[in-house]
Amino acid sequence: MLCLVIFLLILASLGALYINRKTLFPHWFGPKKFTGNIFGKPSARTDYVFPQNKPQFTAKVSAITSESSRQQSVTVYSIGGKKENPVFQRNFYDDGFHGKVLTYTFSSDSTSFRQSGSLGTIGCGYECSMVWSNFYVWNPQQKAFILDNASHKDFFQQMLITYQTIDKRGCSTVGSNVVPNQSGISFTELYSKYPALKWYCNPTQGILPTNLMFFLKAEKAVQQIIAGKNVGSNDIQNISL
Repeated sequence: MLCLVIFLLILASLGALYINRKTLFPHWFGPKKFTGNIFGKPSARTDYVFPQNKPQFTAKVSAITSESSRQQSVTVYSIGGKKENPVFQRNFYDDGFHGKVLTYTFSSDSTSFRQSGSLGTIGCGYECSMVWSNFYVWNPQQKAFILDNASHKDFFQQMLITYQTIDKRGCSTVGSNVVPNQSGISFTELYSKYPALKWYCNPTQGILPTNLMFFLKAEKAVQQIIAGKNVGSNDIQNISL
């Protein structure tokens, strides 16, 4: 008889746990917050026609949006052209945009658009995000959208301020526990003094040499654009320091 009572009490307890499972174990059974999967299927698709005053192109944009990422892919067609022959196409994370953001903005009054986002971070969080934009304009002779960054010097002069601010802060961007002989100098000076280190700034949250070099190359690429060279995000890795 005693065993039967104990067995019934156990069943009652298990039933109560099941009924209140969402309250007792919210991380297991609660609602999921993510609206998309950065490695899954696109969560939204949108068509754009540009320029609005004289439509010539249709851009089909697919977006993956989550709490950690906002990435877009794009395929651009000439209006009246064959669907199997796009004049411009980029996938998610293309052109070195390996950070959390890649978006497209289409002009309302010209046959041009902008590709903007993050190339990633140096390794010290959001404040070290390497922002970048590529500008494209339609070339009727080549029948293609070509890179047009050199025509936007004012834009890249403002971008350079962002890069120079990060550069001047140097290892202070990673917080405390900075190696003493690497403190108080810019990233440019740091790499110039110690070009062969295995990590920089902090022994536990160090910046990898590849990340530091890429940042300095991106900064130099912006300076080259301001000087008149038509450089895009795909050219950054080939720049010499």
